[in-house]
Amino acid sequence: MDFKIRRFDELTRDELYALFQARTTVFAGEQGIKYPDADGVDKYATHIFATDEVGSVIANLRIYFKEDESGVAHIGRCLVVKDYRGKGLGKLLVERAIDFARDDMRVREIFIEAQKQAEKFYAKCGFKTVGDVYTIVEIPHVEMRYYIEDRI
Repeated sequence: MDFKIRRFDELTRDELYALFQARTTVFAGEQGIKYPDADGVDKYATHIFATDEVGSVIANLRIYFKEDESGVAHIGRCLVVKDYRGKGLGKLLVERAIDFARDDMRVREIFIEAQKQAEKFYAKCGFKTVGDVYTIVEIPHVEMRYYIEDRI
């Protein structure tokens, strides 16, 4: 599987459209999230994604420096579209993000606000739960951290 890694200003118009289309399908369509996806973060994030043969995004996440913690990256908007789930694509996507955070961003840890139902998946990727369950957009979440030195 080939992943693309692009800063916002490097995305083509078609890639940007495909990213938002996948996010709308998963977050608004499947999960019923009623809140706007465009939150201003995409403009300073790096987007890691995979596409199918026609250019549709099949897996995506964004990664950026956590504003209030030096040396920490924040992963968000992580998804794999329905037809590609259960095939290991999510794990490959997260591994690419970890490599990017370590090698390019040079951070010491990665922060994620994981949906509670995905906690076991992220734990298998090496993330550790560090907080209690809380609600974001009416969905239970849990704070998780990945410590880069655990993978060196």
